[in-house]
Amino acid sequence: MSEEYQEEDALEEELLEEGPKEYFRRKKAGVDKAMLVAWGISVASAAVLILLATLIVLSIMEEEEEPIELAIAPTNVQEEQEEKQEQVKKKQMEKSSSSSSMRTPIVTQNISDMAMEAVEFTVDVGDADGVDVGIVGTAMNVDMGDLGGGMNLNLKMPKIMGGRCDKTDRLRRLRREGGKESTEDAVVKGLHWLKTVQNADGSWGEQYKASMTGLSLLSYLGHCEKQDSPDFGDTVMKGIKYLLELNEKQAGKMYTRKPGYETGICAYALAESYIVTKDFRPRIPGIDQALKRSIKIIIERQKEDGGWDYGYSMGMTRGSDTSVTGWQIQALKVAKLTGLDFPGLDSCMDKAMKNILRVRGPKGGFGYRDPQDRLGLSGVGVLALQMWDPNKYSKEIKAGVDFIIENETKNEVPKFNKYGWYYHTQACFQAGGRSWDDWNRMFQDEVVEHQDKDGSWKDWGHGGHGPAADSKEGKIYTSTLCILMLEIYYRYLQNTGDDKHRKGATGLKKISLNK
Repeated sequence: MSEEYQEEDALEEELLEEGPKEYFRRKKAGVDKAMLVAWGISVASAAVLILLATLIVLSIMEEEEEPIELAIAPTNVQEEQEEKQEQVKKKQMEKSSSSSSMRTPIVTQNISDMAMEAVEFTVDVGDADGVDVGIVGTAMNVDMGDLGGGMNLNLKMPKIMGGRCDKTDRLRRLRREGGKESTEDAVVKGLHWLKTVQNADGSWGEQYKASMTGLSLLSYLGHCEKQDSPDFGDTVMKGIKYLLELNEKQAGKMYTRKPGYETGICAYALAESYIVTKDFRPRIPGIDQALKRSIKIIIERQKEDGGWDYGYSMGMTRGSDTSVTGWQIQALKVAKLTGLDFPGLDSCMDKAMKNILRVRGPKGGFGYRDPQDRLGLSGVGVLALQMWDPNKYSKEIKAGVDFIIENETKNEVPKFNKYGWYYHTQACFQAGGRSWDDWNRMFQDEVVEHQDKDGSWKDWGHGGHGPAADSKEGKIYTSTLCILMLEIYYRYLQNTGDDKHRKGATGLKKISLNK
């Protein structure tokens, strides 16, 4: 046997413990080759199949539009039990928190200095100043029934404005405060008419485009019509865009003829626009900055006696104009409700109250530039005091409301004064009680019944200042004021005073006006 074969035999003996050497030498070549070929074919086939399966799976995963979320189960029974216990504890805590919040009566917030915090399901009566519009209860005579109504959990706004954006709650408040279905129908008809007379550039009116646009927007916002409104979304967007462009062009002022009047009205509209639209899409950029420019001008142009004039003049050859002053106060108050920072606003409003008292007449009414008892302006004075410090001025407020009711209800046929009635409606509503009942009984049907078939109103009273009653602009002016009057039932809720910020509108439920 050759040395080569001897070496092979030795190697096989190491690998195999048994069997004759000659057997393996004779069978080795044939058996090993067949097995290797079979294994090779099997491995190759398996590899091909695995590759094909992998490609198919990858293809399917790529076609999935959404990622697949995998839930990782507990690794053992103990972990599963611990997880269930944690879930039970969480639900119990949520239930406890919800019950505690719903038992809290919402009676301390009002039209005072309120920041707009984002509140979800609960209301913190001590600190939270914003509320979901579906959560109600800031009106007078609050009871647990006030916590009903539908809920819009996306819109956050000051509680004082929380009654306007939930349709169910809006109608409930309308009925509770003495409103009628015909009143709400008149509001909607009026808004549809305003839509038909909007100018191509988004404005309303002709000579007084700025102020007519401001009043029209206030009418839509009072009904919580915003950029996503099916019927009026585009109308509101175009109106806001017009004011923003005018604000930019005039560096904060917004007017076409009378700077003081029109800028005050438009700033008021921008403040409401910011509050009502800011949580919705499409977002309307620039409202906050435009509002800051306008409020800065209002604060800077306040006269020495605490009021304002037609042209924002600073001279003191005569006293301030109460009518112009009323619009600045409304703009400043709602600007405060936005929660934005306006340096000097509080001290400006404190000073403005001194001017309101300066023109107070001997019978409780308010005058134009001097102390008088002018019925048409008395609502301006009363509402201003209600808006800022009702507890401090409770006697003046009571006397003013009494003066209004005594003089407005003594005529067998009501004498319509659109401007005076706009303020009187708000002043009497905030006063509540018998004063509101008497006023509501007189004004509501009178206004609704004078609406034209097309949804507009034409001045049926003494006319007064402003556009001619028969003109399109005159109808816009009268229609917007009438709409705002009829929205009184939910536009700004009645209040019970503000313990946190002191200043607010109105603490009058605690102070009986009818004693």
